[in-house]
Amino acid sequence: MQSLSVLHVLVVSVIGFLLGALWYSPLLFVKAWFVEMKYTPEMLAGFRKEPGGKLMLPKCFLWTILSTFTLAALLAANHTAGAVKGLEMGLFVGIGIVLSRSAVNGMFERRTLRHLMITTGHDVTLLALQGAILGVWR
Repeated sequence: MQSLSVLHVLVVSVIGFLLGALWYSPLLFVKAWFVEMKYTPEMLAGFRKEPGGKLMLPKCFLWTILSTFTLAALLAANHTAGAVKGLEMGLFVGIGIVLSRSAVNGMFERRTLRHLMITTGHDVTLLALQGAILGVWR
């Protein structure tokens, strides 16, 4: 834990947050995600007006920092260095834990495979990208 760089974790968290902004944008999957969630843009805007709604993005960023820190700690604990090894660890965590657990929860929540692929596709891509960057910065 002592070898972790707070600056690296914060920078990689920002990069991850920007990936989320791109992933859930009109360029990629926001329209399909709206369909899967049965949301409209107006509904999402309404959520932001609810109590605590303006804190949604800052809270999401804090969760991103936590997941980035956790991945960085796993990389450090396993002495993982280099972009490829970091990417492999990110994929291992993303597919082996995030995707598999989301799939189980999604079955009980009656989510579609498309929904699972959009949301966990983001998480797996995020962890792989962050793992590659953190692996280089070791």
